[in-house]
Amino acid sequence: MGDLMKVMSDRTFRPLTALSRFKTEDEVMRRANCIEVDLAAYMITPDLSRYYRVDEKLGFGMIAINFSVISDAAAP
Repeated sequence: MGDLMKVMSDRTFRPLTALSRFKTEDEVMRRANCIEVDLAAYMITPDLSRYYRVDEKLGFGMIAINFSVISDAAAP
């Protein structure tokens, strides 16, 4: 059902958080990589090894882990 929600495939250009659960890493890879909107991804996990496994397979420009902001004014 989650994949059918408009928020999961449209760019909103406003503050919005849509959460989606998954049972396996393969499921999240399939769901994430099949959408056309692939600017940024956000992942919440206590398992850093899971993050690195998922990060290698995601086709997104930027990925944040356990944080809601990717950019930083202090970064070059």
